[in-house]
Amino acid sequence: MITAKFGGTAITPNNLVYLKKILTPNHKMVVVSAIGKIHPNDVKTTDLLAAYFRTHNDQIWQTIANRYRKVVDVNCVDVDIDKLLYDAKNRATKFGLDYCMSLGEELSAKVVAKFLGGAYIEAQEVVVFGKRALNTRQTIAKLKNATRGVNFAVIGGFYGGFCETRKTFSRGGSDVTASLCALATNSTLCENWTDANGVCQGNPTEIFGVKTLSHLSYGQMYTLAKAGATVLHPDAVKPLQTKGIPLVVGNFYNKDAPKTLVSNCANTSGVLCVTQRKIDNIFVATVVHNLSIFQIFQRLSNLTKNYHVSPKNDVFPANLATFFHQKDVQNDGLLQYIKNYQHVANINPTNSTQMTNISPIVSVTYNANTVVIKSTCNVLQQIFDAFNSN
Repeated sequence: MITAKFGGTAITPNNLVYLKKILTPNHKMVVVSAIGKIHPNDVKTTDLLAAYFRTHNDQIWQTIANRYRKVVDVNCVDVDIDKLLYDAKNRATKFGLDYCMSLGEELSAKVVAKFLGGAYIEAQEVVVFGKRALNTRQTIAKLKNATRGVNFAVIGGFYGGFCETRKTFSRGGSDVTASLCALATNSTLCENWTDANGVCQGNPTEIFGVKTLSHLSYGQMYTLAKAGATVLHPDAVKPLQTKGIPLVVGNFYNKDAPKTLVSNCANTSGVLCVTQRKIDNIFVATVVHNLSIFQIFQRLSNLTKNYHVSPKNDVFPANLATFFHQKDVQNDGLLQYIKNYQHVANINPTNSTQMTNISPIVSVTYNANTVVIKSTCNVLQQIFDAFNSN
């Protein structure tokens, strides 16, 4: 048995047909998201629903409704979409923001169930949230009961039931729903179909030269997700790990394109992924790695060769202490490496002077699996290139 999850881009009018090209008789459950972006500058359906809840602007609702009408019309889905939309609109602003935001997944699941000829399962009735968190045990039990005797079913991701209304996961939570469905149906495989070739070393739209990682361990995938790799929700990893269910991340546009297998087998490559977020006008890049302290030291030296970090920028390793928080240097033994270079540039490694006026690098924090580099401008490509150099 296989559980498959399809992201919002796959539910758009021209892409829905890919689901039929991928699914086989071995697929037991399909988890779907709300309709995603049709073009890069588009607004996600979930964001439109949130805006509608706040404003009650009928024009926003019509934008949402027209998306679903087009999906139905283009793909000849035998469903009364106007009735579904009328019913959804009547409930949209009565039960809170989370309820309204969940309607995109509900509508998608009802349309896709008709399109694929599967049973529709209402997520509110089977995904159970407690006061503080998801009740995994009850959720698995209810999913088992709902799928008993059902050959094939479709469910909306991202939300569940909570105190007679609904509660949503954080963004990307449909991945979590898929993991729970895989557990409940005793799936031998969980598939996550996106618009990228598996889990890449970085965002292909932001970094040139990234490659698909052929495999990762559950722990590595969790670390990548927590570091900002948006291809998978971090909370989707542990449920699969508990039962040893492998996860395949693939590209629905081309099912034969390179994929990533997540299992107990770790990837021993030096650099796994480089991600970046912007926080308070500071660019925060995270490098997930399998490197030694000295290898990181060398790559940071490569990174700064293009910047005027000091009058003696050719001996940058001696200046590394000015970028590392002292607690990280002392705890990780890196101080000794810096001391080895100290006599070259005659710089005190405990000097806290920051050279932010000269270099964009503000600070570097190191631990066993990640390096966090903060900078005043976007140097993501340079970081990727430096850490992937030998």
